[in-house]
Amino acid sequence: MIVMMLAQVRDPVVSEAWEFFGEANGVASVAEMQARIGPGEDPAIGCLFVRDVRFFPADAVADPPPQFAPKIVQGKSYDLADPAVAGFSRTSYG
Repeated sequence: MIVMMLAQVRDPVVSEAWEFFGEANGVASVAEMQARIGPGEDPAIGCLFVRDVRFFPADAVADPPPQFAPKIVQGKSYDLADPAVAGFSRTSYG
C-alpha cells in the first residue's frame, strides 16, 4: 500500500517536462517522449507532483477513512481538519 499527499498539479509542455525530469519520464530522449505522446508542436501534458510518500507492507493495510467511496480511481481527497477523519492517519498508520 502507498500513501501520499498530492502537492501540485501542473500542465507543462513536453520540453519543460523533459528539462525537469529527463529520463525519469520513462524514455531515453525528448524525441521518444514526443513520439509516444503524439503529434503536436510541443503539447501540454499533465504532471502530478506528490510528497510525503510512505510505503506499507501488504499486511499493514488499514480500512479507508470514514465516508471514503471505494470506487474512486483518482482525485479523491479528504480534509484532516474534519472531525470525522481528523485522527485517522495518525491512528491507522502510526
